Amino acid sequence: MPGLLVRDVDVVLTMDEASRVLRNASILVEDGVITWVGEGRPKEAADRVVEGRRMVALPGLIDTHTHLSQTIQRGLVDDVPLMKWMRVMAELSGRVSEELCYMGILLCLLEKLKNGITTTLAMAGEYGRFDEVELAAKAVEATGIRAVLACVLIDYQELPSPGVPAGSRISSPEEEVRKAEEWYRRFDGGLGGRLRVFLGPQGFPASSPELLREAAYKARELGTRVHAHVAEAEVSQILCRRRYGKSEVEMLEDVGFLGEDSILAHCVQISGDDAKIIAKYGSPVAHCPSSNLKLGNGIPPIHTLLKEGGTVTLGVDGAASNNAQDLFYEMRLASLLQKGVCRNPSILPAEKVLEMATRDAAQALGIRDIGSLKPGHRADIILIDRRAPHLIPHQRITSHLVYNARGSDVRTVIVDGRLIVHEGRFLPFDEQGFLEKFEEMMTQYLGETRVRHG
Repeated sequence: MPGLLVRDVDVVLTMDEASRVLRNASILVEDGVITWVGEGRPKEAADRVVEGRRMVALPGLIDTHTHLSQTIQRGLVDDVPLMKWMRVMAELSGRVSEELCYMGILLCLLEKLKNGITTTLAMAGEYGRFDEVELAAKAVEATGIRAVLACVLIDYQELPSPGVPAGSRISSPEEEVRKAEEWYRRFDGGLGGRLRVFLGPQGFPASSPELLREAAYKARELGTRVHAHVAEAEVSQILCRRRYGKSEVEMLEDVGFLGEDSILAHCVQISGDDAKIIAKYGSPVAHCPSSNLKLGNGIPPIHTLLKEGGTVTLGVDGAASNNAQDLFYEMRLASLLQKGVCRNPSILPAEKVLEMATRDAAQALGIRDIGSLKPGHRADIILIDRRAPHLIPHQRITSHLVYNARGSDVRTVIVDGRLIVHEGRFLPFDEQGFLEKFEEMMTQYLGETRVRHG
């Protein structure tokens, strides 16, 4: 007998290749896989039934760039430019205990899930005295989310620290790639396939061209992918041109980093020629509109990338530069920004933005069996309560999801066929008890670091 039936859903947005919209439909799940989706009900019975009346079902949202433990610094480093933000973040992060780091990661994943994010691509690495990748893998298991961990690789000191001037070599490409391969062999494919591992060079200037080259080579040798920050701020572009006589994107092309298997975060400070290069190689871009705006880095030319045939997905980025883990808000902002910058209201319509957060993101991650609701795909499903005043009238549901909806509208979340959030309640562990403990730990942390807050 199949395990789970989501029945009588008012509207199912399949996000499949035909963009089918089904009404009064049901979704049947067995062993974590969708076996039937269609209007009406299937003939088979199920062990567990989730009612879908007055709900909209769509694939779980896919976040393609984040930093999990930054929930610890949420609201602590606001309203400052990027370089100062990075300096303060480095200082604050250096005082985080292993237990608090793990709790921060748990909080981030809990927030994502309750907001309908079922898959996340997160950068994680060595975090002072402990291994953030290991903590993240443990948190992925505890929460039930699907995750890709991009192991952070750094061989040059980006910002000055006590005894270590900026621009100093602090590791070698060989050593960084060796660590990444160890992480890959330990964790990739774990948790029944819910956990994947990419190589995540931080990006220029913290990652040298040699490291970027070696990381891409090793990722392809292992059969995985690479993920890096690219052209996030003007200062990095200026430094790259001064040092190498070319843009960051041109440098990445020269070292062989670009390809369909290389996901580029941000790409704010790129030219039209850079956009052509990115599209030529098929490198997906993870667009993080809230973070780019909050740090004052600018607005990337998303419309140009798409016009050139590029792939664009959406990321929430870390909670210290966003500050929420809500991909619905990023969808709305991504569309409105491009309409405003281009002075053209037809640019980046709701349907395309929803594809960016589901089907396109799945393709970018190389996970071919998520991002759509169809037989054979993993059962990553979210249900949204359509009775909220801001989602009425019901005739234009796709428009409402992109321009009106909020993460708090999500009522049910299913990942890999497992019920994670139901009727707004988080099921894997005691949410309220966890939040109380986290608040206690944060009070102690803020007192020790003497950070002004409130």
